[in-house]
Amino acid sequence: MRILLFSGKGGVGKTTVSAATGYRLSKLGYKTIVVSLDPAHSLGDSFDIPEEEKIKAKGLPIKINDNLYIQEIDVQEEIDRY
Repeated sequence: MRILLFSGKGGVGKTTVSAATGYRLSKLGYKTIVVSLDPAHSLGDSFDIPEEEKIKAKGLPIKINDNLYIQEIDVQEEIDRY
């Protein structure tokens, strides 16, 4: 297992690069999950996920293809839950 972390200041392309990396790794056959803690939740937009599907997922992973899932975690929601 490997963990890749993408960090940087706002607007530098962290979401875009992490989404593209996850997609490419999944196409190479690696089981991959891309997780975002960004309150803006734009990861789903990168994969053209409809807003209603993101709401329905409630922070759980969403399947993109056989090897790729994405997950947008709302940190405040998780703190309130636990």
